[in-house]
Amino acid sequence: MNEITARAHATSANIGVMFDCGAIAIRELYTDVTFKRLSSGHDITISGYGSDQIPVDENNLAFKAVKEYLSFTGHSLNGFSVRIDNHIPFSGGLGSSAASIIATLAAVNACFENSVSLMKLLDIALKIEHHGDNLLACLSGGFTMYSEHSRVKNDISDSLRGVLTIPDYKVSTLHARKVLPVNYSRADSVKALQYASILTYGIISNDMDAIKQVLESDVIHEPFRSLLNRDLNEVRQLAGENNALGTTISGSGAAIISFVSKENQEYLYHALKKHFPDHHVIKISFINEGVTILNRYSCF
Repeated sequence: MNEITARAHATSANIGVMFDCGAIAIRELYTDVTFKRLSSGHDITISGYGSDQIPVDENNLAFKAVKEYLSFTGHSLNGFSVRIDNHIPFSGGLGSSAASIIATLAAVNACFENSVSLMKLLDIALKIEHHGDNLLACLSGGFTMYSEHSRVKNDISDSLRGVLTIPDYKVSTLHARKVLPVNYSRADSVKALQYASILTYGIISNDMDAIKQVLESDVIHEPFRSLLNRDLNEVRQLAGENNALGTTISGSGAAIISFVSKENQEYLYHALKKHFPDHHVIKISFINEGVTILNRYSCF
C-alpha cells in the first residue's frame, strides 16, 4: 500500500486570557488525512464536518499544504491524492483548519521519510495560516504557548477536563477580529499579562484554584466578542453554578469551552446538555501527544 494517514487533533486557542498565544489540544476531536502518491494530477476528497463547504480545488488548505511542503523541501511529485476525514466541527473555533494543514504536512513528510523536523513543519504551516497558537498545539499536543520567536509545550494533567457547548450558528474569524480595538490601555495590557501568567502557572502546576481565579478575567477579546458569541454569558452562568472552573470562547467562537475538574465533568456535562438541548454538548479531555502517523506504509 502506498498511502500514509496522519491524525491531528482539534485545538482550543486563547484559553480566555491568553489571546493569540495560548492553546490546548483536544483528544476527542480530530482530522485524519490520507496522502497517496499518483502518477499525475491531484484529487481531493472530504468526508465529515464541512464536507459540503470546503473546496476541493487549489483553494483547499490540504492542497496548499502539499504545495508549500514541496516548495520548501525541493521534493517533487507527479501527482497526489488527499483524503480528508474531518471529525472537528467546522468554523466553530476548534482549529479544524489547523488540523487539516498539520495532518497533511505530517503525512507528506512521512512519505518523504520525515525529512523535515516538526518545528520546520510549523514554519511551513504558518505560510498557509497565521494562527500559530492553534498550529503549535495541533502539531505538538498539550498546552502550548506561541510567539513569533518562541514555541513552548507543556503536558496537561488528566485531572483537568472540559465540556464544549457548540451552537448551530457560526462566527467568522475575520469578523471576530474586526470587532477588537486597535489599541489597549496600559492598565488593560498589564492585567492581560498578569492573568496570562497566573493561568500558565495554574495549568502547568495543575493548580485548579489558580485556573479558576483568572480564567474568565480577559480584557483583550472576550468583552468585545461576547456579542458575536451570544450564548457565552448564559453558558458561563450555568457552568459556574455546576462546579466549572470557568468558561471561555474557544478561539473566536462559536464553540464555548467550560473547564472543569475530572470529578465534576459528568455533572457539568449533564447540566449543560439538559439546558441546551439544541446545541452540541461534548465531554472532552486533553491530549499531550501531537500529530501522529496511523500507518507506516511507504509512498514509493
